[in-house]
This record gives sequence, structure tokens and C-alpha cells, in this order.
Amino acid sequence: MPAPLPPKVQEFYVAKRAKGLSQNAAAAAADISLRTSQRIDAGKHPPQRGAATPLAYPG
Repeated sequence: MPAPLPPKVQEFYVAKRAKGLSQNAAAAAADISLRTSQRIDAGKHPPQRGAATPLAYPG
């Protein structure tokens, strides 16, 4: 299983791809492996644990 990826890194990579960069160029810019970039593009990269904001406990 791939290691968790910080959401900001994934967002940065996706933004670079949206600007037309290749997987290789966007991966290098985001400092991630080409395999990780392939997983992101395929929608198979798991979200980072704890990335969601926890709900406040009312009592």
C-alpha cells in the first residue's frame, strides 16, 4: 500500500497536470515518484489519514 500523501502535494500535482504538464514533469515538480503520479491520475491514491477535520464533541 502506498504511503499517505499530504493533500497539498496531491493538489499541487493535480494543478500542474491541469496546466498541461506531463506526468513525469508534474511528478518532478511535486517531488513525488512517477508511480505515485500514475496512482493519482488513476484515482487510486488513498487520502491521508487525519486529513479530514474532526468533528467537535459537544459534551
